[in-house]
Amino acid sequence: MAVGAGCGRSLHTYGHVISADGVLRGTTYSLAPGGDYHVAVSGDNLGIISGDKFTPDGTNWVSVVTWMRRTSSLDPIDDAVLARATTPAEAGYPVIAATSSRYAVAWKETATDETKALRFAEFDHEGKKICGPVDLRKSFTSDNPEFTPVDMAIGDIGYVMLSISPVGVSSPTFEIAVVRPGCQFVERFVLEIGFAVSYGASIVSAGNRGFAIMYTTEGDPKTTYAGMFGPHFCD
Repeated sequence: MAVGAGCGRSLHTYGHVISADGVLRGTTYSLAPGGDYHVAVSGDNLGIISGDKFTPDGTNWVSVVTWMRRTSSLDPIDDAVLARATTPAEAGYPVIAATSSRYAVAWKETATDETKALRFAEFDHEGKKICGPVDLRKSFTSDNPEFTPVDMAIGDIGYVMLSISPVGVSSPTFEIAVVRPGCQFVERFVLEIGFAVSYGASIVSAGNRGFAIMYTTEGDPKTTYAGMFGPHFCD
């Protein structure tokens, strides 16, 4: 299975089934509006979370985060399991992670009065809500720098969200937020990586060995690095 974003008058997320021998199967599937998306697999299901911003009346913006489930062949199971029409708040930075039996989704919201929220919710394999959405930001001792999720993975310590500072910041911060199953916030801490400027980052679970993080530095040419961190990010 391959998922990507196409462009044109508006961004859209598409998927294509690829067999084990690398052969494309069937047609291209239109999966979700918007090009801001993440994908996770739970058992034989595929979860896709997507963020979009549009003007249904041609004037006023509506910000939406939607997540849905698909089979391994990308056939629909359900749509808009969680759809956040967040007017008058703007939603974005959607991330998703999964175990064999459940999904976790998270996204960031900014209201018109600049009030911030970091939403987190958990669903079982069948798409039924387990908990949330809760506002993790309320559990933070401080939100400076502002936690902006770019990816999420699941490991022995729980769901792990990765945040990086905006592109172009002279001294960006890589941070981790850990949430246990049941929407229980555990901790947030700075992750020392050692490069001053970053362009993008992603995190994946390496089982009981910990997590792998990949990131790209700005410059010409851009350089991509990858590193392993122990299960509790202490090595």
